[in-house]
Amino acid sequence: MKKQALGLAISVVLLALIVATAARYLSILDPRWGIWVDTLPAVRSGRRVLHLRGLEGEVLVVWDRWGVPHIFANSEHDLAFAFGYVQAMDRLWQMDLERRLASGRMAELLGEDAFEVDLFFRAVDLRRGAEAIMAELEAGRFPELKAALEAFSAGVNAAMEDMERSGTLPVEYKLLGVKPEPWKPLDTLLVDRLICWGLTGDFDSIYLYKLLEGLQDAFGDEKGYEAVKSLLPPDRPIDEYIIPPGGAVGPAAPSGCLPSSGTQRPVAAARMTIGSPEGLARLLAWWEKAMSYCSFVQGFEASNNWVVSGALTASGKPILCNDPHLALNVPPTWYEAHLVVRSGEEVKLNVRGVAFPGVPIIIIGRNDHVAWGFTNVGADAIDFYYYVWRSRDEYWYGPEGRWLKVERVSDTIWVRQGGKLVAKHITLNYTVHGPLIVRWGVRMAVKWLGHYATFEAEALRRYNWARNLEDFVEALRFFQLPAQNHVYADVEGNIAWWACGRYPNRTNLDRSDPLRIWLPYNGSAGEGEWNEDDWIDPPDEVPHLVNPPWGYIVTANNRPASTADYSLVYEIGWTWADYYRARRIRELLEGLVANGGKLTPEDMKTIQNDVFSIPAREFLPYLLDALEAHAVELEVVEREAVEVLASWDYYMRADEAAPTLFAAWLQKLVDAVFNDEFSRAGLEDVKVPISMLEYFVKHPEAGAWWFDDKDTPDVEDRDTIMVRAFKEAVEELRRTIGIERTHPPRPLPPSEWKWGRVHRLKAQHVMGSVLPWLNYPRLSLDGWRHCVNNLGGLDVDHGPSWRQIVDLGGESWCVIPGGQSGNPFSSHYADQLELWASGRYKAMELPERPGDVSEPEALWRLKPKG
Repeated sequence: MKKQALGLAISVVLLALIVATAARYLSILDPRWGIWVDTLPAVRSGRRVLHLRGLEGEVLVVWDRWGVPHIFANSEHDLAFAFGYVQAMDRLWQMDLERRLASGRMAELLGEDAFEVDLFFRAVDLRRGAEAIMAELEAGRFPELKAALEAFSAGVNAAMEDMERSGTLPVEYKLLGVKPEPWKPLDTLLVDRLICWGLTGDFDSIYLYKLLEGLQDAFGDEKGYEAVKSLLPPDRPIDEYIIPPGGAVGPAAPSGCLPSSGTQRPVAAARMTIGSPEGLARLLAWWEKAMSYCSFVQGFEASNNWVVSGALTASGKPILCNDPHLALNVPPTWYEAHLVVRSGEEVKLNVRGVAFPGVPIIIIGRNDHVAWGFTNVGADAIDFYYYVWRSRDEYWYGPEGRWLKVERVSDTIWVRQGGKLVAKHITLNYTVHGPLIVRWGVRMAVKWLGHYATFEAEALRRYNWARNLEDFVEALRFFQLPAQNHVYADVEGNIAWWACGRYPNRTNLDRSDPLRIWLPYNGSAGEGEWNEDDWIDPPDEVPHLVNPPWGYIVTANNRPASTADYSLVYEIGWTWADYYRARRIRELLEGLVANGGKLTPEDMKTIQNDVFSIPAREFLPYLLDALEAHAVELEVVEREAVEVLASWDYYMRADEAAPTLFAAWLQKLVDAVFNDEFSRAGLEDVKVPISMLEYFVKHPEAGAWWFDDKDTPDVEDRDTIMVRAFKEAVEELRRTIGIERTHPPRPLPPSEWKWGRVHRLKAQHVMGSVLPWLNYPRLSLDGWRHCVNNLGGLDVDHGPSWRQIVDLGGESWCVIPGGQSGNPFSSHYADQLELWASGRYKAMELPERPGDVSEPEALWRLKPKG
């Protein structure tokens, strides 16, 4: 529900407008005669010649049958201009929302409902980092990047002018009665900051503090500390590392970064003067609401990528695969394009992949020499500081024994009220560490790497142009945020991986326990200061592998390495994904080559769409044993459910019932094991690593404290809790999907509780609550969380946002979950959705000439004007 907050807010405004001007809106919403007649033409076919001011030479745009633009230009300037033009034609509304959100300007569109979201993004100040980058570019750094941003902006603005002139601005503007502002290079950098925030702007340290504080308040300092350490140990007992243990030697740790020896002392949350539990709860709810608005770029710890050496493939060249998991939106998160720069007969650039709308560079993709893909590292790129205050009524704080005054800056948020904008004046606060949040009794500074000038845009531009491993490694030096697991392959046969990003080198920390690294810092005592003269930087100082002898590299948001192989692993992150997807991919790869087989793109398609559940394989034997021991307690419907599970092969298929039973039971098990402790601690929605629950199930003595229900006088054991959770799951399913809605109602046996009835796509347009025909259809889907095809939740609103399989010695394949166009009457609004849902792909070709594009649909000839 939280992910739909932006759509609901826009829908509320839209409904108000419809009610206020009912006659007008009833007519313009008529899809036959109304506003749609004036939108961007839904059918793009034939030939067009467009004269555009700002172009330096002629550009050809060939649209293929999937609506993918193949852009052929004679210079990087004209390429960026044309890319901006076609992006705006297809995705202008989406681009506009992103820049507004990053700037804290949504209330200008949505009114009071968005004010708190704007206040949050003003308070954490994403614009600060974008302006820092722009200042570096204006000072002469990376002139090619600056020129590309300027040309892209000019192309976007040319498209806006053409759409305004012809009355074909995207329908969203007409429904809300607004117009877009001109696009500026800074807007692209704002989109960059929003993406970076979505992937690294987490408040996990505050959640950790609240977890520790709550459990210590409820059970005492020592027991609360032990409970947190048992649930979130620095080294999980069941795990899968990207670098196999003993597989590499990491760089030496900078001075002061090595863990201290000696006995660990319990960390006492009460000694941290951050704010009251109630204040922190309101702060976290504020963060969650803000993040729900930018869910389309938020990481879900669900992405996969891998690369295999040519020694293991049928083509003799590497194969690289990537499926980054982000929100499933309408239109999709990514925009696909093929970009070519020619100079006479020479092809200088030939790159294809996907970009975020608003960005003039391919983010994930390939050129004719190299390929690359990303998963989120889960980097710890944000820290929180509390202080000693001279008094609670003053803005004087004490860093390291001296008193400093908080910098206070006046700002204004404009809020839409009816047909006018009303000013709301706010005050933004800053300390030496960064923006200071002052709300609900909480005073806490936020230090985020995105407040600095970082140059991932330049790194990505260089990836597009890279011709070999040397070029790519040189470009890595500029990729600083958000840290991404880069997998790489090239036509020369190299494969590699880097946990690429800039990581803070924190000083003055007690490293006797990694928990102390992850909690908020005492800013008045100088804890956790960043050594800005000695960052942990790519490519050599981050975990990495180049041409490993075992021939493949797999990443799935999992932990990069052990401390033996990389001594700084606790410094770079700690919220790693569970091991399941990474292990399953490795198992499949090793199984395919075990008997001398050679890997093909078809094998990779099978792996990307694999829905085998390792959690089911690991948990179910223990559940079935417990149910057998408690068989006399089972009712008829529960015994039938046991039979369904006992014959299951652990694949989460939409046409089977066992996945429904397992998913419901696993959630009930989490609730039964942890909710009694969490409720006593005043906690809700605590994220529990399922691999730790697996460990407790396999080692019940380690989980005995958690298995015991603190709300009863008895002492419950593992089997009692598992059987109780099973009974609750069956009863809930019996009530919700176990009855066929006939007259009279007919009870359905568990064998008919099909997964596809509850596990369905929910990809919505931001106006889809009022205009549901803008949404994609509610397709039944295979898969679930922790599968390689990770489609978590029941209403599936996040998943593989792009699938890419690149065989550098053969054919390559790709697909997006929807379509290229934001126009709901375009044939490309959702034409790839069925492909994506059924595990099929389209060809990912790299034609060097316009005439070589397969199945062309239209040709646009862009010519300079004036």
